[in-house]
Amino acid sequence: MVRNTQSLQRLLSDVREQLVVDGKTSADDILRNNPDLLAHKSMVVDLAFHEYRLRLDRGEEIGLSQFSNRFPNCRTSLLRRIAIAEFADENLSDLDLDCTSEVIFPELGDSFLGFELVEDLGAGALGRVYLADDRDLGRYVVVKVASRGLEEAQRLSKLNHANVVPIYLAEDDSETQLFGIVMPFDSRTTLQDLLDAAYPDDKRLPPLKFQSVLTEFHKNYYRDELKQFRATESKLRDADYATAILQIGEQLADALEHTHSRGILHLDIKPSNVLLTPRAVPMLLDFNLSSDSSNNSTMLGGTLPYMSPEQLHEAVFGEPGEFAPVDGRSDLFSLGVLLYELLGGKHPFGPITWQRQSKEVAEEMLARH
Repeated sequence: MVRNTQSLQRLLSDVREQLVVDGKTSADDILRNNPDLLAHKSMVVDLAFHEYRLRLDRGEEIGLSQFSNRFPNCRTSLLRRIAIAEFADENLSDLDLDCTSEVIFPELGDSFLGFELVEDLGAGALGRVYLADDRDLGRYVVVKVASRGLEEAQRLSKLNHANVVPIYLAEDDSETQLFGIVMPFDSRTTLQDLLDAAYPDDKRLPPLKFQSVLTEFHKNYYRDELKQFRATESKLRDADYATAILQIGEQLADALEHTHSRGILHLDIKPSNVLLTPRAVPMLLDFNLSSDSSNNSTMLGGTLPYMSPEQLHEAVFGEPGEFAPVDGRSDLFSLGVLLYELLGGKHPFGPITWQRQSKEVAEEMLARH
């Protein structure tokens, strides 16, 4: 797996650089010339997002709907990534999150906290996530790298639940001065992938059997990973789709009850923040924007389509850096939106037009609520 993964990642790195150097080349051109990338949705999203940001930096006017339509198989994921990045640009720089200075992240092949970084798994406003080789124990792990992360690690250390991603290690890397959180590698697939697989090409009727969605999931894994994972095939493979989603929702609700009982609010429940293992076990992750009641400090955060009304109210009327008056009900609201999407194939408050400032989108969503 590592050899194939590294070659694909090197290719992705090279074509990103090609986009920078040659302003005439588009992500479409690169995908046509490198069809191997098409099998890896996260890489397609990364490449499209990279082109979008580069064109913005050059001062181009971009029609977001027309741009995203160029990538129909990952349009929803691309729109969400752009929306999250733009919300972070507008809001996180006002907070004390070390976002204003340029962070130089390690490259693939580098050693970080003693683990060899072999694949990019994702990037957000506050850090990057890698698949890494733990050669000492002969396994793969997930390494999350950020300029800071002690608070997130401290919150995760309070949690012990089958549906919350645990941590193996959390500490500063002496060479890069960045903070790392090391977690088990259970999956590269999230509930966002489930949405995309269940409702392709704007389909609005859910599949009948959950097995058809699992089949789509298997396309996200490398062949030797499938050998490992097929040994524990999902108990839900013969269940109807709605029953499987309800069981997933029940597990996530139980995980939230656990986190809330320990004074932790997640505050960014959304499909891309829930891993789904090949056994169809949902795993809640990414506590970047979470809060701890012991600190009595809840900063504004979240992702607009999944924000509760009280979060949206703060996004519209609150002052930068102000504490947000939220509690566990905000997480439950976001979970409800997530489950509505999974069961119905659409957002409960209607489609969102992203070609505006995030505050304008928040105002419209608050009015719909």
